[in-house]
Amino acid sequence: MDIGGGSTEFLAAEEGRVVGLVSTGLGVVKLTEACFRHDPPLPEELAQARETVALRLRRVRSHELAGQDLPAVLVGTAGTITTLAAIDLGLDRYDPERITGHVLSRSRIADLVRMLAGQPLATRRAVAGLEPARADVIVAGGVICLESMEALGFPRLTVSDAGLREGILLSALSGHRGGPGLAVPGGRDLPPPSF
Repeated sequence: MDIGGGSTEFLAAEEGRVVGLVSTGLGVVKLTEACFRHDPPLPEELAQARETVALRLRRVRSHELAGQDLPAVLVGTAGTITTLAAIDLGLDRYDPERITGHVLSRSRIADLVRMLAGQPLATRRAVAGLEPARADVIVAGGVICLESMEALGFPRLTVSDAGLREGILLSALSGHRGGPGLAVPGGRDLPPPSF
């Protein structure tokens, strides 16, 4: 799972082979702009954000990933998830070695979202592990992460400092599946990443 500013991507893999790939319109900036008008967010705004995400994820599970068994492990990448790990670890300085492999439970993420959503932006900016520039969108990111785990049935996720692009690049460099793209079901290939 990769939560970005404009979308969230889910990539399902089995034994190094991509078996499902979904890009959604769920992003931290979009969700923040659509749902949060008060500082800190009101309970009804949080409820609206959770429902917005839950509705989209029901479609992901019932249509885009329908009939597919989900992998046994959920790996989370990118800014929101690595930031939640940094907050959980109480890091004053970002440390990718401590971030990678850190496990976050769904209940711990719910606690972090509650804590962050209960603080005004100025207070969030001072939270250990939270990059100040990300403080305005971290609540939306936490909501997307939490609702994704609930919708897909994962009680925990493992954090990776490396992202999907790094994985695709490593795959391309190693000649995985015979070419610069990444093989997916149905004979389609993903093009090489553009950096």
